[in-house]
Amino acid sequence: MIVVSVVLALALVGLATLSLQLSTQTPQAGITVSILDSRGRCGEGEPAVKLLESEGEYVVVGFEEPVANPCYRHVIEEVEVIQGEPLRIIVELRLEKTSEVCIQCLGLVETRLRIGRLSDGAVITVNGLEIAV
Repeated sequence: MIVVSVVLALALVGLATLSLQLSTQTPQAGITVSILDSRGRCGEGEPAVKLLESEGEYVVVGFEEPVANPCYRHVIEEVEVIQGEPLRIIVELRLEKTSEVCIQCLGLVETRLRIGRLSDGAVITVNGLEIAV
């Protein structure tokens, strides 16, 4: 019984850690950056960032990164907010290996980020790729 409780507690701690990696808030600037979803798939391509949706002061940005195999997802490594005109949000993502069994092929990791409380003309940089919103 004690072993089950310890395993459950460790699992809950692991889940809390995971959610912290997937969502980062920068309170001093009122900017929130969160990962809506991130997954790998077979395919080829170049690194790319694109605007997918605009929801008032929030945007959904897509980021793709080629990988050796699709057994990865992105997690947020760091978020930097630079106040000024234009407002700049710099997001650094890192790859994290998934525990899923997956096919061995060249892959792409696709991630959707929700970034919010933006002003018009804000510039978002994800892993060195820039987009103005």
